[in-house]
Amino acid sequence: LGGRDHVALFVVRDVPAIDPGALIPQATEIAEAGVFPLDGLPQGTTGAVRRRLGEVFAGKPIDETW
Repeated sequence: LGGRDHVALFVVRDVPAIDPGALIPQATEIAEAGVFPLDGLPQGTTGAVRRRLGEVFAGKPIDETW
């Protein structure tokens, strides 16, 4: 696909507690997986991801441009 990344955001509102140590990526293109609080996202989280999270969790207007 020409080196483009694809981002998917899944919102699951009713889940049991997740043991972050149990998150083991099963696909070779996924380097790591984790669970983070919105106010503690890892360094390097892109602006696009932060904007999507703001749209979903903070009621920010949906931006068609990433």
